[in-house]
Amino acid sequence: LNKPNKIPSQATLDQARDHLYAAVERFLSKRAGSPQYVGLHHRLDFDTSGVIMMTKDRSANKAVSDLFSGRNIQKTYIALCKRPKEIPDVDAVLKATGLTALEARASWLIKNLLRKTPSPVGKVSFMKPVKSNGDEAETEFKILEIRGETLLIEARPHTGRMHQIRTHLKSSGLPIIGDVLYAGPAANRIMLHALRLEFNHPKSGKPMKIEAPLPKEFLKS
Repeated sequence: LNKPNKIPSQATLDQARDHLYAAVERFLSKRAGSPQYVGLHHRLDFDTSGVIMMTKDRSANKAVSDLFSGRNIQKTYIALCKRPKEIPDVDAVLKATGLTALEARASWLIKNLLRKTPSPVGKVSFMKPVKSNGDEAETEFKILEIRGETLLIEARPHTGRMHQIRTHLKSSGLPIIGDVLYAGPAANRIMLHALRLEFNHPKSGKPMKIEAPLPKEFLKS
């Protein structure tokens, strides 16, 4: 499925609020003329768009669950970030300032521990880097384009922590445009899109590549 932004992946505390899981269940049940099963194996944030995979048969659940738990599925995201004047250290390898250094070394890896923390903004929790008592999180980043004051960045998470990409880009000095929870500049939406899922089909073993086209907001004007 290509999830729109501004819709939850699953039910929230507000039971009257619609969500993607319920919408898919309604659609399949209406098409079949009887109640249909839907299985949810991963989620996208409310304001994140892009590809998300669900199952329609319980017999497929274990194989799909194993893909995610065994890290045998590659997720690729695209983010739009505002280019800063200076970029702080993101690990022992990357230490860059200014456009010249960005062009010279446009990829890096962040690996740290993240822990959920109460948010100062409303009731939403956020993830905070910690030195201990956190969950391991690892993301690989690459700068794809420099568009003046904007950077188009590819993110490939190797783990699946809440707000992982958002937290790691903030730690890199590159908060996502629209992500005010993580100090990003204001916009109509968080400029984060789940572009691609790559995996071997659990039954056939055939390599699969599922893509959700970039929304118009991400395209170069």
